[in-house]
Amino acid sequence: RHFSAMDGPPSKIPKTNQDRDVKSRSNNWSSGGGGYRDTRGGNNRYSGSSQRNRGPKYTTKDLPLNQGTERWVFVDWYRAIMDRTSFFRGALKLFRALKKAQFKVAVVGVRNERKFLEEFDLLHREQRGEESEDDLYSLSDWFRIEADLLPRLPSREVAREIFYVTGSRRDIEKASETYGERVKIISFAIDDEELKDFEHCAIAAMKLVDIEEYLLYPHEPVNKVYYFSGFAGCERIRLHMFFRGWQLARDVSSYEKIDYLRLEPIELGKKNRDLYTIPCCVKNVVKDEALLQVTNKLKLYTTMQTLHEDSQKFMPESWDLRDFSFDKVGEGTPMIVKPVGNGAFKGEGISVVIDEKGLAEAKKKIEVNRNWREAVVSRYIQNPLLWKGRKFHIRVYLVVTSDKRFSRFGGSHLITADAPYKHDDFFDPAVTDSHGKSTDEDWQFPNDLKDDFTPEQLEKMTQGIDMVSNKVRDAVIENVKSYEESDYGYELLAPDVIFDEDFNPWLMEVNGRVGLYPVQKLNDYYTKWTNDFLEWEWNEAIKHGLGIS
Repeated sequence: RHFSAMDGPPSKIPKTNQDRDVKSRSNNWSSGGGGYRDTRGGNNRYSGSSQRNRGPKYTTKDLPLNQGTERWVFVDWYRAIMDRTSFFRGALKLFRALKKAQFKVAVVGVRNERKFLEEFDLLHREQRGEESEDDLYSLSDWFRIEADLLPRLPSREVAREIFYVTGSRRDIEKASETYGERVKIISFAIDDEELKDFEHCAIAAMKLVDIEEYLLYPHEPVNKVYYFSGFAGCERIRLHMFFRGWQLARDVSSYEKIDYLRLEPIELGKKNRDLYTIPCCVKNVVKDEALLQVTNKLKLYTTMQTLHEDSQKFMPESWDLRDFSFDKVGEGTPMIVKPVGNGAFKGEGISVVIDEKGLAEAKKKIEVNRNWREAVVSRYIQNPLLWKGRKFHIRVYLVVTSDKRFSRFGGSHLITADAPYKHDDFFDPAVTDSHGKSTDEDWQFPNDLKDDFTPEQLEKMTQGIDMVSNKVRDAVIENVKSYEESDYGYELLAPDVIFDEDFNPWLMEVNGRVGLYPVQKLNDYYTKWTNDFLEWEWNEAIKHGLGIS
């Protein structure tokens, strides 16, 4: 049965029909003295009374429904760990960290104890090597094994905090309904799942290290409330705000005003007015008028031409497709045609043409798409700087704010073409197009270029990026305004810069509505990059809007 939140501490694990040696290992637990006691040989190392004053110092305030001293973690082994192959091998690291921090841990949903112990001990043996039997079983003897997915909880007098880790949306709802506010639920987000899918959870994580950080690092509530809509990067954003002590607003209608509203690109594209009009102190969106002067590919060139006399030194000469013919440049000159409008990204609709016939075909391609009402034609950079034999560009990240602040993030991305570059091949997208889906690794500028370019060359590229970034700033900064329902606004922009063989920078476009996107291969680099990115965003924009020094 599902035990309710009013039940006291669990008693011994229910008996099974498995062998005596397995039962003896799993059943040597009793509930008494305010905790669990290892009864083997009178050893009381893990009893609640003996550990009451030995735990690490945490700054999290006691929950009103749990007034004890122990911190408990219930882990749904099969749904949270075994269903994710990469988690299986990371589980021991998590369990060792919890043991070191003196957490009480129970593995739940284990119907076959023998099979579970064999799997766990095999994993332990593989990672620790052939060691003594005592050491081999030191972890699996330490935590409880429960057959029920929703076990009884420790009493209110015993537990200070209780966490439930699962990977099942159904179990999230059951645990929330059964336990209420006594338990903080930790679940795992998948790329296409939205944050609303985890509305009952304390955090939605993608990696076991997220759980480790959440459980082990101290945090202090600051009475600030935020609301997040969308799914891109939700697990990183939510952890980031959690460590700052912020609370996620479940229902924004219950607040007259929230402190921070974050809308991700998927919501911004929908123009959801219900989200736009939420009263808030800070919002990551500003009025479109200023940004369109640079994020619209067609307006970008005319804006730069108006503001800067030297615009042709950092922007390829460009025309409106409707006004262009090869009479302006001569037949045989490579020109790149880019659509303007919704969905005009990731290389969609782009063509390289060298004559009127190719131009006519490019026009037809654009005309069939209702979202692409305009297009820009630009001179194609025929002598691009290559890296590892491929064409590439650098994605730069900027922030502009409604109080005229401006900053560039230090971690620019390298985005490459799919195939090696050929100087006479203008029509193969694998050669000419560089975009995210053709980039096989998370490359970063300048770190990943240090083995291929001299310090002087990298410095020249950095100066070029700074120059282009300042040109973008000049085009928008004076006209950035927040919406009426927000006291303060900011926006993230992402210019794409390509270099030629002489290390001259060329601004190709400025991406608007920048967000954090899920990636196919989550790795330590992505985790660090997003953490650094969110820290930069906080320091350069959010905290200024909140008046935090």
